[in-house]
Formats: sequence, C-alpha cells, structure tokens
Amino acid sequence: MAEWPALLSRDLATTGGALALADASGDLSRADLEARVKLWAAILARRSLLPGDRVLLLLPQGVDGWVAMLAVLALGATAMPFPPGLPGADLRQIIRLWRPSACLTCELGLGGGMEIGLPPERIHFIETLPRKWPRGQIGRESPLRFAMRGQVLLASETLAGEVGTLHGIGSILANARRLVTSLDLAPALSGLLAMPMTHWAGLVAGLGLLDAGRPVWLADPDGAALVVPEGCGPVACFTSVQAWRRWLARSDGAGEGAAIRHLVATSGSLGRAMLCQTRSRIDDAPVDCVYGTALHLAAARLRIGSDPPPPGCIGHPLPGTEIRVMRRASRESRPGQAGYLVHSGDSGMPCRPCGSDPVRTAPDSPFDQGEIGWREADGQLFRLPSPKDLIRTAGRILAPEELEQQILDSGLVDEAFAFGVPHPVLEEAVVLVAVARPRVTPHLLREFCRETLPGYMVPHRIELHARLPALSMAHSGRHYLRLRYAGLYGAL
Repeated sequence: MAEWPALLSRDLATTGGALALADASGDLSRADLEARVKLWAAILARRSLLPGDRVLLLLPQGVDGWVAMLAVLALGATAMPFPPGLPGADLRQIIRLWRPSACLTCELGLGGGMEIGLPPERIHFIETLPRKWPRGQIGRESPLRFAMRGQVLLASETLAGEVGTLHGIGSILANARRLVTSLDLAPALSGLLAMPMTHWAGLVAGLGLLDAGRPVWLADPDGAALVVPEGCGPVACFTSVQAWRRWLARSDGAGEGAAIRHLVATSGSLGRAMLCQTRSRIDDAPVDCVYGTALHLAAARLRIGSDPPPPGCIGHPLPGTEIRVMRRASRESRPGQAGYLVHSGDSGMPCRPCGSDPVRTAPDSPFDQGEIGWREADGQLFRLPSPKDLIRTAGRILAPEELEQQILDSGLVDEAFAFGVPHPVLEEAVVLVAVARPRVTPHLLREFCRETLPGYMVPHRIELHARLPALSMAHSGRHYLRLRYAGLYGAL
C-alpha cells in the first residue's frame, strides 16, 4: 500500500497547479488542497484532537467538506460524516451511540445553533478556519503521514446512525483504486461527483478520482436535478440511481447529457424506460452500475448495454475482490446454484454499538452478511433480495424489487419503494411510496397496477411524495419504512 501523502503530493512538482476539487463556490489546485489540509489538520491538533478520536462531520457536499474530512484523516482520527440538517433528536442519538470527541460543522449543519449534547468547545465551525495560509508556516513535515491510521465510520442515515461500518483508510483507497481502474475512464474526462461523502460510493469515487489525479467537480446530490457546472468540460458522472432518475425527468436535460461521456451509477433498479431515456440523452456513452455491500465499499461492476441487465445481476467482481457463492456446509456452489455471497479482500468490518464500546467487529461469515445469490457459467453474479425484504402477502412471497421494476417501467414515477407491513388477515400488506411524474395521482397508479399486475402484487396503499428519504442502504431503508408504517393496519 502506498503511503498516504502520495494521494495529494505525488508528482506535486508537475501537477501542483492542476485542479483537484471544485464546486459552485470555487476551486482548489492540488498544491492548494494539500496546503489547506495540512493547515486545518494542524489547527485541529492544537484544539486537542488526537489520533484515534472520533470526529462528527455535519457538512454539505463541497470543497470545504472534503478538506475537513481529509484533515481529520490526516490526524489519524476517525471521520464520521453525516448529512447536515438532521433532526436534533437524531443527532443526540448519534452522539449517545458513537460518542464522538468533537464535531466539525457549519451554521447550516446545526440548523441555527441546535443543541446536540457536546460541549461548545468541542464544536468547531469551518467558517472560523482560515482559507489562506501564511507563506512559510506550513512546514515541510506533513501531518498526512499519520493518516494511514485514519478511519471513516459510515452509518445508516435512516436508522439514526444505529448501524455503522468502520473502514480503515487503506481499505477505502484499495477499493477506490479497484473501482477507477476497472471503469477504464478516458484520460480527458474530469470526474463529476453527484453523491455525498456520507454515501459509500461517493466516498470511494471521490478518493479514487483524487488518487488518480483527476479533477473532481462536486455537484449537489440533493438538488431537484443533476446539473453539470459550466466549464466542467466532458465528464465521467458518478451519481446515485435516485439522482439519475431526477435528471432524466427534466425536460431540458439534453444540454447536460451532452457533457456526460461516461455515466456511473450505484446499484438500483434499471428499468427499460429509464435506460431508453438515458441512451437518448447521452449518445451511447458507456454506462456502468456499481454494486457495494456493508463489507466492501465497492464489490462488483456491471457494464450496461442497449438492453436492461437481467434482474438481480450485479456483474463481475472488481479486480482484487473475490465474491464466492457458498452453501451452508461451507461448500462452494455450482454455477446456477444459489448460496450465500461471501466477499473477501482488503475491507473493513461491520460494527454496531454494544456495551461500553459502541464499535463491535462482527465475524466474517456468510451468515452475518445474509446476502443470497448465484453465479452463472460465464462468471456473472446475481443477487436475490434479502429474506428480510421479501413481502409475505396472501400466501405468496413477493420480491419488492420486482414490483418496483414494474412501476418504474410504466414511466409514471421517477422513484419507487415497496415494502410490507403487518396485516391482520394477509400477514403483510403491500405499501408503495413513490415520486410521481406531473399529473400522476395515486388513483391512476393503482389503476395501472390492477390492469398489468397479478392481484397479490397490487399495493394496498400508495403514497406519493415530492421526495423519498435518503436511503444509503436498501435493506436499512426498507427496515426503516417498515417500522414507520408498522401500525398502519392495527397489527403490530
């Protein structure tokens, strides 16, 4: 593993003036980025932050957020990125569970001075940190040498941070290099990152692009649509399926599509209608879908052709990552035979709060991962829905992804999420929440389901929202919605 300073200082004599990070507020060259990271790390060290401390980051997507995270890692500390603007109760729950030593935030991140349960001297606002550095005061000895001991704690946003995964910086960089290498991006492309660093793929993609020496343009992942900044040039766009659908729904999306030369999305349902719209907007540019797990920040990649991929297909493992299909008796399954997906390689381990120490390392076994799938003879991997996600209704078992795919292919909605809630007669009732196109009503959507779907797949309740919750992990998000709607039919 290369030393951490190589990430920002490699070939600095020839690439120091090259663009590293940019957003709507401005940009930083590679030399300026390294200098600001060194300066912020030194200031945080003077404010009593030590290697091994946990630091809560409540920062929006942008240059300052990424510099703050790199500075925390440069101290050898553990960065805990969360989206800004979380409810006060959720923030207090996160602090109680994970016990951070300090918080790096901005005025937006705390919602106007919200009390979160940390002493005021432990809350540092990035607005007070300098943007410029006194010449000659940075020093030649970089604090980045400690960052190989740095870690990142990615926690589930939908469960108020109750479940998290702890990743060492070496593991993240290894996954990032595998991902960027496997994508085979054209040399002239910049990286447009429309995923926050709180998302596993956003973190991997951002560090992978920085490590590869490519400019990274930071877009707003929570905006109404995906916008390519002016001056960005041809880009390889890294986005989530949700942001991708919002972009496709725009009537004027063709202008942005002309700048995209390579589209990389996280795992999700790729409907035929969505694929046809994508092909018409980006002129047959390569489209990849990246699949990740709790153990691996990036595990498999699927190149999408002119037809939608088969249901459940996650493609081939990234180079250096092994995915085996194992039976309960620890025997490897034959092609086409289902088993547990076991991922191996340089990876962090899942953790959750317990006892006096809120981080616990779980055993590396297929039964802890709980993912079931199979491998075809050509090496393509397929994944079945988690048994916890399956909906048991009217004596049938329904995979929610199957219903979501049918709804998305209708072209009536941009996003869809299906799950089951307890029902006194049916065992579970099917509930669908969706982001609909203009003039689409629940009645219209229900009529489409009745005309095209078997009776047991027709949702009992349909809710349309302007926007769905940020679901960084599908099983966590589905579990969150199950709990939220558990008493809908009076059966708990």
